[in-house]
Amino acid sequence: ALRAGAGLATVLRPLGAARFASPCLSLIVQDVPDGGSGFLGPEALPFVAELASRQQAIVFGPGLGGHPASGEVLAAVLAAPLPTVLDADGLRLLAAHPGLGAAAAGGLVLTPHPGEMRVLLRGFGLERWQTAPRREQALALAERTGAVVVLKGLGTVVAAPDGHVWINTSGSPVSGYSLPDGGRSARSGRSRPQGYLSPGLVFGCGAAEQECAMGYLQNILNQGGEVMYLIFACGIIAVFIILSRLFHLHRAQIDVHEFISGLYNVLRQQSVVEAVHICDETPGPVAHVVRAAILHADRDEAAIRQAVEEAALVEVPRLERFMKLLATIALLAPLLGLLGTVVGMIHAFDAMQAEGPFVSTNVLAGHVKLALYTTAAGLTVAIPTYAFYNYLVARIESLVIDMQKAAAEMTYFVTHNEIHLDAVTVAAVGEDAEPGDDEN
Repeated sequence: ALRAGAGLATVLRPLGAARFASPCLSLIVQDVPDGGSGFLGPEALPFVAELASRQQAIVFGPGLGGHPASGEVLAAVLAAPLPTVLDADGLRLLAAHPGLGAAAAGGLVLTPHPGEMRVLLRGFGLERWQTAPRREQALALAERTGAVVVLKGLGTVVAAPDGHVWINTSGSPVSGYSLPDGGRSARSGRSRPQGYLSPGLVFGCGAAEQECAMGYLQNILNQGGEVMYLIFACGIIAVFIILSRLFHLHRAQIDVHEFISGLYNVLRQQSVVEAVHICDETPGPVAHVVRAAILHADRDEAAIRQAVEEAALVEVPRLERFMKLLATIALLAPLLGLLGTVVGMIHAFDAMQAEGPFVSTNVLAGHVKLALYTTAAGLTVAIPTYAFYNYLVARIESLVIDMQKAAAEMTYFVTHNEIHLDAVTVAAVGEDAEPGDDEN
């Protein structure tokens, strides 16, 4: 209110919240009884009426909380013959008591962000407009409530009950989006990335650019509906699988020729314990398979090959971990996108049917565009996921070939050279010990 030019602003604060809420010094603070709840309730009604008699406008909602008794305060506020702005918790309270909207005596302004807009649309029985363009959402709510609706976001929409609509395309592209910390980072000058989703998701740009990206992404998710959130979840899972597989395969990749040559030199000196220790310290499946061959060096070639095959049966599934899930995501994402498009088209035809034979092209185009969002999102997830899947499969096949090559070379070496495995050696290396899993 002070920033907008109000010369005098008074805040009603519940007594129970006095030790937590500390408004700036430019505000006049009036503590009111709260019955020990810490929220505005029936005890505050006389103070609301007295304050409304000497003010020119009311802002109701920020910091209010969700106490059920606050509905009586909202009714008293709307009954006052003053222009009233509802924001934050005040909007959610109005959605829970939609009948109070018609009681606004001095004019009502609603200022929801997209999340609060969905709550209001549900509260006033306008669920079918949740997938409509922002302009149509604001108009529908304005007509139903008789209030001026200011739908914040990229291109703030201002809709009046008489059907007039204004769209603000100027100013900061992120001014309509809430900061998760209440704007403290912006006021303190910190450039920590903020947004609806998760701080730090967008890297390499400043706070304003990141806020814009977060707001745009959140807007796309909201307009795409539940299917869009499923596609987004698939994308997040795919990213984590790809990163974990890349890290594991990078650690598992070794210079096989250098590794085998070093073991040859050690085994020629009959240092079996040292050779097994080298295998244990070397990450990756190649070292584990070679270790099995060394520990069975005193047996015939068939037994050595069987030990090597058993070790490979343990290592290959570790390499292929989560690969089936990654392939499933690559196939499932475009199907989810198609499902979202079909659902969106059904909503589009429902809206066209509700509009009658003179449906506007803008309404039709808006619904079709929203329906296509999910297809685009599904393909955006599926294409890189499938590309990385094939790349990872190629890496795994390369490692399997290295395992086979190293196992064959070590099997040939131990069968054509005399390697002594006495009882002391076997006890030192732990013949039956399972090599550790290198994957984190």
